[in-house]
Amino acid sequence: IRGIWFMKDSFKYNFSCFTALIVDDDEMALKYLTRNLEEYFGFVMFAKDGEEALDKFQTNRVDIIITDFYMPNKSGFDFIETIRKSGFKTPVIYISSYPNSEILLNVIRQNVLAFLVKPVDLNELLELVQDSILPVKIDSNLPSSINSQEYKLASGAIVNLKYKIIEKDGKKIF
Repeated sequence: IRGIWFMKDSFKYNFSCFTALIVDDDEMALKYLTRNLEEYFGFVMFAKDGEEALDKFQTNRVDIIITDFYMPNKSGFDFIETIRKSGFKTPVIYISSYPNSEILLNVIRQNVLAFLVKPVDLNELLELVQDSILPVKIDSNLPSSINSQEYKLASGAIVNLKYKIIEKDGKKIF
């Protein structure tokens, strides 16, 4: 009973049909994030720099990227810049031990989800992920052309083909 209070709230965050890519040259941070996020995601990939991340991104489906800004070989900024120029709008969360105004100005231009300072608070990260990759309910009064991947059935269920989720009465089936 004593240990129950620190159990992770894994039922709250279920990203089992999503893939995360974590990019960091700090081995300790990379292991920490990978190990923790594997409990929530269906698949977690990791890379030690932007070059390795780009290779993994180009050969795998990636639903969210969590990347350090400064890294050898290819920075996180350069990696994201490359995929943005190719038209990918994959949600990105930057992490860094050395935040400054130059970084913030650069990441704003890349239309990223968030910027977190290390050490990363896991709950804050999971909240950001939840807000970025889980589908938003569509009001039935809106035209269906707004999101052709999501449909509201007569039964009240919402079917999202992109994320392979069916939701009804607040319950989600992945």
